[in-house]
Amino acid sequence: MTRIPGSELRFQSVIGEQAEHARKVQGLSRPEFVARLGYENIGRGCRKYAEFLEGKIEQKFILDGLPGACGVDLSTVQLWLEQSRHNIQISRLRAFRPHGVIKTERERPLSIFIAAFTGACGRKHVAFDFGSDAPSFVAQVLAAIPRRAGESGVIPTFGRPTGIIINLTPFYARHYDLQGNFIEETAQAFYLGTTTMRIGGKAVELTALTPRAGGNHEG
Repeated sequence: MTRIPGSELRFQSVIGEQAEHARKVQGLSRPEFVARLGYENIGRGCRKYAEFLEGKIEQKFILDGLPGACGVDLSTVQLWLEQSRHNIQISRLRAFRPHGVIKTERERPLSIFIAAFTGACGRKHVAFDFGSDAPSFVAQVLAAIPRRAGESGVIPTFGRPTGIIINLTPFYARHYDLQGNFIEETAQAFYLGTTTMRIGGKAVELTALTPRAGGNHEG
């Protein structure tokens, strides 16, 4: 199921649904299907395929293997992929809410373990108060920085705050320095995209600043 950044909206992609339909029609188990995709390490293949079904569709190895595994031509898989991308984009537009991001010295955590166990990633995201008497978006993010960074002035593993971003739409963001002075505007929002790692067999999602509508990586 795909998770849209900044929301709890989830849905299965068209390409994931079609892959599972083809697998079941052929009477294949997950490991058998993964083998047809070309994986020699079936355990790793099953994990990657599970992530694919959960929405991490931009996996070249799986995409390259789908025509043969599903018994369809390449153009059919490309159509499924484009439909999935389109649906994700539409869902992102519907789910988007303006929010702030605290920029730091490092875009990615210096230690993914510390980031995972201290909740440091979440400190960079600022949800807005949309009340009629609420401060401006810029003021809200600037006011959040001392609380998020604490007495040390550092967000663990990410370093010191260096500026802020106001994501107004998925396609428009405004950047400011720590004094609230406008720096630039960009034609894309900057999300805290997810990074998945496994600790003791358990999947843990981390975040890293990325100028894309979401981002998925595995560590």
